[in-house]
Amino acid sequence: MGRVTPISITLSLILLVGPFGTGKTYTLAQAIKKLLLQPESNSAADLYIKDYLHPWVEEGGGEEVKPLRVYYYKRWVATVNCIVQKYCLIDLNINVRIFRRATVENILKYRIVVVSLNISMELAWLELPKGHFTHIFLD
Repeated sequence: MGRVTPISITLSLILLVGPFGTGKTYTLAQAIKKLLLQPESNSAADLYIKDYLHPWVEEGGGEEVKPLRVYYYKRWVATVNCIVQKYCLIDLNINVRIFRRATVENILKYRIVVVSLNISMELAWLELPKGHFTHIFLD
C-alpha cells in the first residue's frame, strides 16, 4: 500500500506514477478543485469528461463543477463525442460548427479546464492571472 500525506501538510508538487490500469486517472479526477487538467492525448482528456466530470455535473454538481474542454480550433467538431461537445466552446460559422479559441474571459468562468498538452501552450499565451489554477494535473 502507498503512503498518504496527511491533509494538514501543504505540498507544492505531487507526482503520481504507476502502470496502466492502477487508478491514476480516477485518483486525479477525485482531487478536483480549481484546476487545469492536461492529459497527453485528446482521447485521455475526453475520457475525463465522459467518465468522470459529466456524471458529476449530471448528478447535481451544477455549474460549479462544469468543466471547459478546449480543443485545437481547426479540429472538426463532428469528430468529438456528443457528450464532450457540451463542454466545449463552439460557434456556428455559415452553418458549420467550429471550435472557438479560448480567451482569458472564457477560462476565468470555469473552475475546471481540460486541455491536451499541445493545447496547453495556448493557455500560456493568454497571460492568465498568476495563481489562477490551484492545481495543474498532467496525465
